[in-house]
Amino acid sequence: MLFRNIKTILQLSITLSIPFIQGCGLIFGGDQKVDTKSKDYDYLRLDKKDDWTVLQENFSEKPGEQGDIAFEHKTSGAIISMNSVCSGVKEVKLESLTKNLLMGLQSTSSSETKKIKISGINALETTLLAIPSDDPARKTVKIRATVLHYNGCSFDLMYIAQPELFSAHISDYEEFLNGFHIR
Repeated sequence: MLFRNIKTILQLSITLSIPFIQGCGLIFGGDQKVDTKSKDYDYLRLDKKDDWTVLQENFSEKPGEQGDIAFEHKTSGAIISMNSVCSGVKEVKLESLTKNLLMGLQSTSSSETKKIKISGINALETTLLAIPSDDPARKTVKIRATVLHYNGCSFDLMYIAQPELFSAHISDYEEFLNGFHIR
């Protein structure tokens, strides 16, 4: 049940981010096609490790709502994912991207936020305990979301795990972040 809960959070975050990006395209003008993905990045393949598997590539059934890649830990069900959306918008506040990414989640504690750099680009990293707003089981998960914006594309990288197992895989997430490079 918890594995499905984590997958639901991942799908919810992608589904909720698409209308926001489309709205930005309408406000700022330009090409209204917003379901394009960036191809100008490289990432660490966690499935090369024994304990991670590809959850799914392009993991949405709806066009325009596809994540780029997600990995699932074989025993804990933790998920590490990356999604890109290219909308042509030149500048987006990282706080806005984070807020949109976490929409639909009810935070159960104060979040920790810090500015970092990924591939030499400013990024915002947020860690929190949360419950999906529509989760009848009310299972809490711990999330670390990292967002950045570069050359008209927004990237979100996420780590989602059971709170008691979060520290067990945080080094894999940090390795994933270090292996993410925009070309």
